Amino acid sequence: MNTIARVTLLLGALSLIAPRAQAQYFGRNAVQYENFHFKILKTQHFDIYFYDREAAAAEQSGRMAERWYTRISQVLRHQLSGRQPLILYSDAPDFQQTNVLGEQPGEGTGGVTESLKRRIILPMGASLYETDHVIGHELTHAFQYDITGVGRGNLATGLNRVPLWFIEGMAEYVSLGNVDPNTTMWMRDAVRRGELPSFRDLENPRYFPYRWGQSFWSYLGGTYGDDIVGALLRSAGRSGNVQLALEQMTHRPADSLIADWHRALTDAAKPVALATGVTLPADRAQRMQARLLPASTSGARLLVSPGKEQHYNLAPALSPDGRRLVYMSDAGLFSIDIYLADAENGRTIRKLVSSTRDPHLESLQFINSAGAWDADGSRFVFGAVVTGDPALRIVRGDNGDL
Repeated sequence: MNTIARVTLLLGALSLIAPRAQAQYFGRNAVQYENFHFKILKTQHFDIYFYDREAAAAEQSGRMAERWYTRISQVLRHQLSGRQPLILYSDAPDFQQTNVLGEQPGEGTGGVTESLKRRIILPMGASLYETDHVIGHELTHAFQYDITGVGRGNLATGLNRVPLWFIEGMAEYVSLGNVDPNTTMWMRDAVRRGELPSFRDLENPRYFPYRWGQSFWSYLGGTYGDDIVGALLRSAGRSGNVQLALEQMTHRPADSLIADWHRALTDAAKPVALATGVTLPADRAQRMQARLLPASTSGARLLVSPGKEQHYNLAPALSPDGRRLVYMSDAGLFSIDIYLADAENGRTIRKLVSSTRDPHLESLQFINSAGAWDADGSRFVFGAVVTGDPALRIVRGDNGDL
């Protein structure tokens, strides 16, 4: 699942954990505003399901999917068993109406690959680049399932026991390559703060599996060549033991590999640190100290502090006169809402828009969107989903009224 943070249905066996009664409600929870009349575009390896208004996009997606098939089949040395279904939606609001899945996909879901039926379901992205990346990422999952037997109904495969960094990191490495600006930024900051994980730490949710997994796979691919990707997948897919597979393939202890990876990350961060005047921690004491220091920018100060149960304060928009600030936050605990604050001291003036109280407002599109003021600061506009369609909502900048 770009980045943004994307979600993939990874473990086929997870469906067995859900209560049996859940099967009675399959596909019922997604609110559907329209009926999608799907057609099928057949390419050499894919059955692409689309509806009329995305016909041109389906043709482009077919070409991208076939290019990815060629690359991934070469990297993993495998041909998929049977044809590969690819179900396309024209945008995220349409995608969130799907009844192909057992539950409604979340706002941060860029694509899904079912483990058992191996169907790929995704919306067209904001750009062809984004769509291309998600197709490559999800198709890597389809290959993972087919190689290890999950996609052929084998729920006992070891793939169900491997950590997310292994699965998602591999999909990111294959679909983005060994150099990605977003992952590089994460790694440089981790080096600066002295927060590089041990092998066991990679399974900790605080180390986001997409970014950290991609980085470690980039190190492995750069050191041992891309043949190690498919070889490790087959070995770990049989045993479910990534550490054992890794040590058998490389003939080195996992901790030794991690130490080399850390050195490579530090060496890559040094030129930027030197150019920006940042001192990187050199020993354990300095690393511990670096973790206690907040990131700082000259002249900057914290305006809005997170609460105990709060996770997100994002997408700030300063009014033209510089006196007010609009931002999105989960301060209300149950949803992402839009708040108006004093730009001088950060004091909350009021909740400008509530996504839970407005019955027509389904989403604020907070992951990939931010609002903007008009020229005189009297109105504020933001992206939203209203009755199943993308929309721009314009509200008064002082009280949130339409």
